[in-house]
Amino acid sequence: MAAPLSSSAHEMFNANEWFSNANRAQKPRYRFQNPGGTFGGPLVIPGTHFNRSRTRLFFFFSEDYLRRYLPGALTGYNMPSAAERNGDYSQTVTTTGVLIPIYDPTQYPRKVAFPGNKIPASMISASGQAILNLFPLPDPAKTDPTGGGSTTTSFCSTAGSRARTESSVLTTPLGPRPRPMCG
Repeated sequence: MAAPLSSSAHEMFNANEWFSNANRAQKPRYRFQNPGGTFGGPLVIPGTHFNRSRTRLFFFFSEDYLRRYLPGALTGYNMPSAAERNGDYSQTVTTTGVLIPIYDPTQYPRKVAFPGNKIPASMISASGQAILNLFPLPDPAKTDPTGGGSTTTSFCSTAGSRARTESSVLTTPLGPRPRPMCG
């Protein structure tokens, strides 16, 4: 006798969280699958008289898989503005409005700020800027997720984690068939 089992869940059946809605973040991904099945019965050895009555030796096999993708907490990341991506930090200030100076690394160990707080285009690596452009542009409607009041806008994400569990069981109880407790 076989008994297939399965259960699953998907984020399309879940409501978005309040903080995700407030930050206009998409609904976190949530996946859950639990397929499996069982199979069992009397064990008969062909060509012999062993267990012909099918009352002494039985087998039972069970297999279960558990696959999950669980959503993480809503996390905010500060992303550089389009001006900052091009080396212009003239508008980058602290929460109290003080300009954050950007120092020329070629003048180390002296701290010499770039004129106008702008990095010259000749000092910006093309490959570094290409990697930076893989990150999303900030959303101007969002502010610093830490509540610090930074003028750098943020990107919100719910990074999740994957988990997989597999379980298989084979049993062969030897002995007379147990009698039913009821009826």
